[in-house]
Parts: sequence; structure tokens; C-alpha cells
Amino acid sequence: MSDMDSSELNSELFNSLMIRCSFAVFTTPTRNNLDGLATELKAEVILHLGNPIPLARCSRAWYATVNSPVTKSKWLISRYGETHALFHAVRMGDPFINVDVVECLFAQKAHLSRYFIQRLILGFGKYDSRLIGLKLAHPLDPVRNKSIQNKFRNPWASNLSFDVFSRILKEGHDRFDGNDTPVRGNDMELFYYLSAGPLVISEARKKLQDNINEIETLIWRYKFAPLPPRPNMQIGFKPYSHIESSRNTNFDDCPPSDGYENVRQLNVIARAILLCPELVNVWKQNGCHEI
Repeated sequence: MSDMDSSELNSELFNSLMIRCSFAVFTTPTRNNLDGLATELKAEVILHLGNPIPLARCSRAWYATVNSPVTKSKWLISRYGETHALFHAVRMGDPFINVDVVECLFAQKAHLSRYFIQRLILGFGKYDSRLIGLKLAHPLDPVRNKSIQNKFRNPWASNLSFDVFSRILKEGHDRFDGNDTPVRGNDMELFYYLSAGPLVISEARKKLQDNINEIETLIWRYKFAPLPPRPNMQIGFKPYSHIESSRNTNFDDCPPSDGYENVRQLNVIARAILLCPELVNVWKQNGCHEI
């Protein structure tokens, strides 16, 4: 049998299996048959699904496979890529992500940047709703009032457990500059100035070339890469949407409270690439193919 015939046969077998899986939720005999699949094959099926939760409801065996840290980490990387897998895991929060899932993501080379650590610091934890309510009870100027009201919207990493938060911070501490890591910095802003963002195009190209070594160090040494752009629709059919659909977003924040990059930040990256297209290859050589 030729390689093409074998590939077509494997594709047909996989499609047949997926059809059987789609009926598994409703048909008890089919569900029992699917329980007998090898764990590796179950995991392979899950990787091809946008939302594996229905399979988790089929049986205890499928529930265990879907919720396995190894399966979760592989699903994240398969769906979002190595560059953004950790971001989406944090965004989904507890109970989806735990320390075991984080360990599996690191073992599978999920991307971790100093910039991610900086954004994680800003997005972790919840505001004191009682204190906010007391502040709003007193007359304030409109700008101040809007700023306080926005704090009712929990940021993107607010549903993260402390042990997961501390594990990611420790990894960043070990990979980068230890206690000297500027966790209160902003590598996106640093990239903006290094890439001559404040200058007009006619002057920016030379300034960027003057700073190219620092820019490459930011990408190679500190793994700088933008977080993913905001999806066109915030609430729709998304995996594990029951975890996150109630989370409101403030699009006026900078950095945005929902964690995604806004147009302003993406323009910083696009402008730098326009001035120096070779930067795309630098990112790709560093494993950031989603750039």
C-alpha cells in the first residue's frame, strides 16, 4: 500500500471514529464501545475537538482522559500554539488549570516570556468590592467614578489559584534574571521605544537599526512576544465557556484587563515589522510561529 493510500485510510478511520464519538453522548452501547479505546487514541480524538466537554460526560473513563493534565496541555498547544497556550490556560483559570497542567505545559515547551510575567502580575487577584462600593457612594468626578466602576470587572488572571500563580512566577524567576527581573516593567512599552515608536517613519528606520541588538536580546533572551489579539466575538461557542463567559471586559484599559492585546499594541508590532521584516524570522527562530 502506498503512503498516500495509507494516509487516506487513516483519515477515513479517524473520521469514522469522530462520527462514533458524536453519537456517544446519546447512545449507551456506542459509549461503552468507545470506553475500550486506548488512552492514547482517546487523547488524539480530544485534540481534534474545539470543546471536549461533551466527551467528558460520556463516562468516567472519558472524564479522566479529558481532565488529565497531559491531555489538557496537549489540547492547549494543539489549539492555540506554543506561544499562546499558557495565556489561554491562565485565562480559563480554576478549575481548568492547576500546577500539574502548568508543569505539563512547561515540559512540552509552552512559551513563557518576561512580558507574560509582567502582565500576569497586573492581572492576578481580585479587587475589594466592598471598598469599591463605599467609594462609589460618595460624589466623584466622572473620570474618577468610571475608573472605580471599572474595577468591578475582574482582570484576566483573577481566577487563578495562588499555587499556580507562584509556580509560574518561580519559573520566570529561574529563567530570567531572578530577583532583578523587572516584574513591574512593560516589555511591550520597551519594545515600542526600542523600535522607534515615537518617531515618524522616515526617522524610525535608522533608530530601530541602532537598537536592533537590544531588540533581538529582548526576543531571544527574554522571549518577548505579544499576547494574542482579542477575538472578534468575546462571548460565543468557546471551550470551557462556562468558566469564563461571565467575565466582563473593559476595552479602555491599557494594558487591557481581559489580557488580550489591543489595536494600539498590535500596531507597535506591525510597525516594527514594516520597518524591519527580518524581525519575523527572529521570532520564528525563537519558536514564536504565531507572530
